[in-house]
Amino acid sequence: MFEAERHWSIIDAHLAANKFMLGDKYTFVDMALWGWTRAVPYFFGPEGFAKFPHLKKWFDGVNARPARRPAYGGLPPCRAGRGGSCS
Repeated sequence: MFEAERHWSIIDAHLAANKFMLGDKYTFVDMALWGWTRAVPYFFGPEGFAKFPHLKKWFDGVNARPARRPAYGGLPPCRAGRGGSCS
Protein backbone atom coordinates (compact mmCIF):
# COMPACT_ATOMS: atom_id res chain seq x y z
CA MET A 1 0.00 0.00 0.00
CA PHE A 2 1.18 3.50 -0.79
CA GLU A 3 2.42 4.77 2.61
CA ALA A 4 0.62 8.10 2.30
CA GLU A 5 -2.63 6.20 1.77
CA ARG A 6 -2.09 4.37 5.06
CA HIS A 7 -1.50 7.67 6.87
CA TRP A 8 -4.59 9.31 5.37
CA SER A 9 -6.62 6.19 6.26
CA ILE A 10 -5.64 6.61 9.92
CA ILE A 11 -6.79 10.24 9.86
CA ASP A 12 -9.99 9.28 8.04
CA ALA A 13 -10.77 6.64 10.68
CA HIS A 14 -10.11 9.18 13.45
CA LEU A 15 -12.46 11.69 11.83
CA ALA A 16 -15.16 9.03 11.58
CA ALA A 17 -15.46 9.26 15.36
CA ASN A 18 -14.53 12.91 15.92
CA LYS A 19 -15.76 16.20 14.52
CA PHE A 20 -12.24 17.64 14.56
CA MET A 21 -8.76 16.26 15.15
CA LEU A 22 -8.83 16.95 18.89
CA GLY A 23 -12.48 16.12 19.49
CA ASP A 24 -15.33 18.61 19.24
CA LYS A 25 -13.29 21.79 19.08
CA TYR A 26 -11.58 23.30 16.01
CA THR A 27 -7.89 23.89 16.84
CA PHE A 28 -4.55 24.72 15.25
CA VAL A 29 -4.16 21.00 14.52
CA ASP A 30 -7.11 21.22 12.12
CA MET A 31 -5.64 24.36 10.57
CA ALA A 32 -2.34 22.58 9.94
CA LEU A 33 -3.98 19.45 8.57
CA TRP A 34 -6.20 21.50 6.27
CA GLY A 35 -3.18 22.79 4.34
CA TRP A 36 -1.98 19.25 3.62
CA THR A 37 -5.46 17.95 2.89
CA ARG A 38 -5.78 20.34 -0.05
CA ALA A 39 -3.20 18.13 -1.81
CA VAL A 40 -5.08 14.81 -1.47
CA PRO A 41 -6.25 15.01 -5.12
CA TYR A 42 -2.66 15.71 -6.13
CA PHE A 43 -1.43 12.56 -4.36
CA PHE A 44 -4.29 10.25 -5.31
CA GLY A 45 -5.77 11.78 -8.46
CA PRO A 46 -9.03 13.65 -9.04
CA GLU A 47 -11.09 11.01 -7.21
CA GLY A 48 -8.67 10.84 -4.27
CA PHE A 49 -11.20 11.91 -1.66
CA ALA A 50 -13.43 8.93 -2.52
CA LYS A 51 -11.07 6.77 -0.44
CA PHE A 52 -11.44 9.04 2.58
CA PRO A 53 -15.09 10.06 3.06
CA HIS A 54 -14.69 11.30 6.65
CA LEU A 55 -11.65 13.36 5.71
CA LYS A 56 -13.64 14.86 2.82
CA LYS A 57 -16.55 15.74 5.12
CA TRP A 58 -14.14 17.37 7.60
CA PHE A 59 -12.33 19.19 4.76
CA ASP A 60 -15.58 20.57 3.35
CA GLY A 61 -16.52 21.76 6.85
CA VAL A 62 -13.21 23.57 7.29
CA ASN A 63 -13.50 25.07 3.81
CA ALA A 64 -16.90 26.49 4.78
CA ARG A 65 -15.42 28.37 7.75
CA PRO A 66 -15.12 32.13 7.10
CA ALA A 67 -11.58 32.20 8.53
CA ARG A 68 -10.40 29.77 5.83
CA ARG A 69 -11.05 32.14 2.96
CA PRO A 70 -8.22 34.62 3.65
CA ALA A 71 -5.69 31.78 3.80
CA TYR A 72 -5.92 31.13 0.06
CA GLY A 73 -8.12 33.93 -1.14
CA GLY A 74 -10.78 32.30 -3.24
CA LEU A 75 -8.60 29.46 -4.49
CA PRO A 76 -10.33 26.08 -4.64
CA PRO A 77 -8.66 22.93 -3.28
CA CYS A 78 -5.90 21.49 -5.43
CA ARG A 79 -7.44 19.18 -8.04
CA ALA A 80 -4.43 18.78 -10.30
CA GLY A 81 -3.76 15.08 -9.90
CA ARG A 82 -0.32 13.56 -9.60
CA GLY A 83 2.19 15.38 -11.73
CA GLY A 84 0.04 18.49 -12.15
CA SER A 85 0.21 21.89 -10.60
CA CYS A 86 -1.80 23.22 -7.68
CA SER A 87 -1.35 26.87 -8.58
